[in-house]
Amino acid sequence: MAYLNEQTNEIIFNKTDLINAWANAPKISDANPDEFRVCMYCQFPMKKKHYVANHRLKHPTDAWAIDLINLKKPKLVGKNLFAIHAGCFGLRRQENQTRRLKRYNRTKWLMPKNE
Repeated sequence: MAYLNEQTNEIIFNKTDLINAWANAPKISDANPDEFRVCMYCQFPMKKKHYVANHRLKHPTDAWAIDLINLKKPKLVGKNLFAIHAGCFGLRRQENQTRRLKRYNRTKWLMPKNE
């Protein structure tokens, strides 16, 4: 379970939290869900192997980090975590993203075609 490191004022996530956050992110229908998911804020794919613990550090463009779904009830439990691009922090429109996440999960997402 995630916890707050009071010395650095950062949230530390364990492996289970990473799995839960990745599972809660919207799936891409024509890609392997274990490797790729779509970022809810910019609608571009993320690679699972490019996880970054601190979104402020230098990272690849498809890197992802963990965000809370509902900031109104900031519980560090698996169902309140989801994956977004590390560069998309700050693009949140509302404190509670539950309805938006449900709508995105109903949408059929496709991988961009490279030409």
